[in-house]
Amino acid sequence: NESTGAVDLLSKFLYTDFSEEQILRTLNSILMIKLGDERFVTVDFSIIDYSSREMRLYKAGAAPTYIISGKTVDKISGRSLPMGIVDNFEYSSFKKKIEIGDIVIMVSDGITDSITFDEKKSLDRYLETLTGKDPQTMANLILSYALRGQDKVMDDMTVLVTKIG
Repeated sequence: NESTGAVDLLSKFLYTDFSEEQILRTLNSILMIKLGDERFVTVDFSIIDYSSREMRLYKAGAAPTYIISGKTVDKISGRSLPMGIVDNFEYSSFKKKIEIGDIVIMVSDGITDSITFDEKKSLDRYLETLTGKDPQTMANLILSYALRGQDKVMDDMTVLVTKIG
């Protein structure tokens, strides 16, 4: 599918001398050709530099990323379109300081869409209740939270929880 192809291309580009901007622009150009007019791909990737304790995030139509530091939840949201839609592609990029023990949570739009569909639920507030849990438990709980009250799954639901060590 489109997502798998985009991930494969992105992972190959990461082993080149291309800058992150060149990678994203090249990937968008390839997707414009391969996908046609009716399809697009959301992209959400990050690079963690342990020496500078910095995380660089790149988003194209992707759901928010959350960084939990202690008991503080920081929500990082981009405002760009997905890839494969327009030629003069703009993406959102962020630099965040990270510390040992911080938790980074990346979710697909299937997670956020199912939660925001029910206005009584808020992922931001829910994440505050998960501080102190291990990453696998957090991922399982987030997925369960998103699935609560759903008759059927409308979109893929992916949760990636990483503890900075």
